[in-house]
Amino acid sequence: MAQSKRSAANHGWFAFFGLIQSVLLVLFAAGLGFNLTIGTPQQVIRQLNQGPSLQTLTSALNDQVLAAAAQGGETLSANTQVVTPAMTRSLVAQAVAASADFKPQVALTATTQAVQNRLHTQAAKQQRHLSAAAWRQVDRRIARTLQHSINQELMRYGWGVAYGMLVLVLQTLTIVSAILGLLVLIVMRVTSRGWQRWLRVVGRMTYVIGFLGGALAIIVSSGTWVARLHLGGVPPAIVTQLLAAFAPVWQKVAGGVVVVGLLLASMAYLWQLPKRKL
Repeated sequence: MAQSKRSAANHGWFAFFGLIQSVLLVLFAAGLGFNLTIGTPQQVIRQLNQGPSLQTLTSALNDQVLAAAAQGGETLSANTQVVTPAMTRSLVAQAVAASADFKPQVALTATTQAVQNRLHTQAAKQQRHLSAAAWRQVDRRIARTLQHSINQELMRYGWGVAYGMLVLVLQTLTIVSAILGLLVLIVMRVTSRGWQRWLRVVGRMTYVIGFLGGALAIIVSSGTWVARLHLGGVPPAIVTQLLAAFAPVWQKVAGGVVVVGLLLASMAYLWQLPKRKL
């Protein structure tokens, strides 16, 4: 009777810690997948500096510069290209790297000078001639606009602040969930009263979670619902590109989880083969 009660208690604890392990495995896999993509500044910079994201960012910044020039007294045609993709790439690299390091601003002197010089060139091509005093007013307006748009709205009060915290949270989540997961696996082994049961249950639980994660990554990569998604004013084109680029990595992480689960379940099956033959 006493042994039966101990066995029932072990079964109960095994199931309880199995639920905890399921949650920790989901957190670890999600944290690892996001760490390898969104949590890696180089990956984010590479995606933002190509394709629709680069075009969207360049166009938005170019419109702001043209509006600032018009407010300062120099109105150019709407299709004037003042901000080049090369300037945007430099700003994106600086902003993402600074945000990941919790730096509140980036150096804009070189970019501001380049934009001002290009504005002067484009104005000359359109035969727009201002006095030296008027040009100084336009240049000051552009410098203030870039400073406010990038170092204030983006870096100090926008995604520049959030991204650094996001990277830290993802790193912490991955490490903590991995450590707790290992401890829970040890406890599950103690309460399982046998390797075969432990391998079978943990293996099945792992590959089921992996399959579900892979299916979710495929759904996310479709991007058909992104148009209805609003992430702090981030244009849907950028969100769509990031999801399309990062989803394959998430699918690989889910695939790795499935493989580990199948290996554990297979070991449990092989473990009981000698007993069946007997």
